[in-house]
Amino acid sequence: MRLHREEKINRIIQRQKEMLASGEKNGPVIKKSMQRMAVQSLIIFFTLMFVCTVISRVSLSITTASVSVSTLASGTLTERAFVEGRIQAAADRSIRLPEGLWVTAVNAQEGSQVNKGDTLLAFEVPSMEEQVKKLEEEIHILTLRIDLSEDGGGNEVAAAQRALEDAQREYERLASKYVRSDTRLKEDYTKSEEKLAAAETEDDRAAAAVKQELIREAEAVVKEAEENLYSVREAAEDAIHAAEKELDEASENLDASKNAYQKLLEAYKQAESTLDAAKQAVSNIEKAIEEQEPDGDTDYTEELKAAKEELSKAQEEFTQAEKNLSDAEYKTSSYDSAAENLNAIKERWKTKTEKAEASLNDANAALTAAKERTDFSDEAAVRQARAAIDAAKGTLNDVWREFEDNQYLAEEALYKAQRAVEAAQLALENAQQQAMMSQKEREITRLTCESELAEKEKLRDKLQEILNNGGYLSAPVSGTVLRTVEKGFRTKAGEEGGTLACNDKGFLFEGFLEEESARYFLAGDKGELMFRLDGSTQRSAAEISSISMPDEEGKVFLTAVLPEGDYPAGMTAQLSLSKKSEIYQNCLPITALRSDSRGDHVLVIRKQNSVLGTEWIAARVDITVKDRDSQIMCVEGALTYADQVITGSNKAISEGDRVRIGN
Repeated sequence: MRLHREEKINRIIQRQKEMLASGEKNGPVIKKSMQRMAVQSLIIFFTLMFVCTVISRVSLSITTASVSVSTLASGTLTERAFVEGRIQAAADRSIRLPEGLWVTAVNAQEGSQVNKGDTLLAFEVPSMEEQVKKLEEEIHILTLRIDLSEDGGGNEVAAAQRALEDAQREYERLASKYVRSDTRLKEDYTKSEEKLAAAETEDDRAAAAVKQELIREAEAVVKEAEENLYSVREAAEDAIHAAEKELDEASENLDASKNAYQKLLEAYKQAESTLDAAKQAVSNIEKAIEEQEPDGDTDYTEELKAAKEELSKAQEEFTQAEKNLSDAEYKTSSYDSAAENLNAIKERWKTKTEKAEASLNDANAALTAAKERTDFSDEAAVRQARAAIDAAKGTLNDVWREFEDNQYLAEEALYKAQRAVEAAQLALENAQQQAMMSQKEREITRLTCESELAEKEKLRDKLQEILNNGGYLSAPVSGTVLRTVEKGFRTKAGEEGGTLACNDKGFLFEGFLEEESARYFLAGDKGELMFRLDGSTQRSAAEISSISMPDEEGKVFLTAVLPEGDYPAGMTAQLSLSKKSEIYQNCLPITALRSDSRGDHVLVIRKQNSVLGTEWIAARVDITVKDRDSQIMCVEGALTYADQVITGSNKAISEGDRVRIGN
């Protein structure tokens, strides 16, 4: 099968070559129907794929939210607020009337404009005349009370002052007295201290003299002991030298005897050895004779005779050597006697030397003790000096006790005198305080009376002015009548008879603003005031003069100054305020802000690759809103200037949704 395919391929290639060589054109490659169907199916498949892709893209664009985006940018916020309130006169003039006046007529109603001097009210005249007479009497009584309050005395203060001065003089006298006593006692104490110091110096001198004498005596004893030790050591050396010389002579004699004895001993040993050899020779010959056979021909007679002669001669020499050795004198008695004599002399003089050294040691110890001794209380001179010290100390103690007693008496006396001064001082302060209280009471009485006098004189003058005007009350200034009384009204104490809004003091706008809006504005900020006058809307500039603290309801009371001009006092008006903030670097449209239970956030778009290609996905970024107005907000968060923040959408979206950027 494989060979068949190769042959077919080779035939096709050969045919193509022949066709190319002959110039014959190629026929269509796809000749069979199956191949044509495969090509058609492939074209249909790709056409369907293209149509499906178009449909999916269109459906995706329909189902995916179209969003508008923005990036961080710098900008300013514009804070706006509208305040509802009223126009008020900058200054009101209250009209107070005396008590008990009967209003017979009201000439100016509330809201009407009046000029200075215009008639406001009319009163009953007879009752006013009676009140003026009564006020005159009360003014006279108050004047008398003021005159009486100016008189006062200070005798108690002067007496207390004198008592204090007497107590202080007594204290100073006692202090001076005890200072003199202390001075004298201190002088006596100083003299006693000097006597004690002299006695202690004498004690030290006596102790030093005694110590010096004891040391001198001890040094004499030490010197005598040293001389005795030196004499003993010299005598010991002489005696020992003589004994050693005698021992040396005995030793030399002993050595000579020892040498002679040694020679005799050697001769004895030689003779003994010769004797033993001769005995051995005789024994050997005799043994040889005994062992000789009977038929032996050796003759030992001469040899044995000669051996016996040698033995006899050796015996004689041995006997003589033994006699000589026994006669020799090798005795050590003289040497031993000399040695014992030397040892005895050394021992005897050693004992004497040790006694002399012990005497010297005792003398040195006595000298050291004398030098180190500090207690000389048993010495007569020292006892006498100590007695003088004790007497000086007794005198010093007596003076000190007297000084302490004087101090105690001085403290007691001065304490009592000080208490007397303090009591006098307290009495003076009480007297001064009492005088001051009396003076304050008189001053209060005087001031009270003067105040009442001024009020009554003012009231009298007011009534007299109305009486002089025929019983009519005139307007004190030009302005608007804000409040007045009715006809037939009888005035009461402390009640106002009317109120005028003064035209000459300017006008204010007063209103309430929410705390959240008020925090953007300050005194000095300007705005526009709108109000209606004579049926038309009027506009005027206004400048904030004060902003109060928020009340319990979170309202802030705002006051604005109006330019010069005539305004309807009490008229409602609206103040429009606007103010630009500082330049913020991270600003976004307010439409980008989203909030949920997790806090404020925005949605940004992020690229994501999928089977359909690159897509945009909404991602959450938490932010903090630093400031905002109706259009822009300033934010803080993990945003960059490259992030595209979603500011609008044609449908609701959330984190993770696919989006597309609209045109």
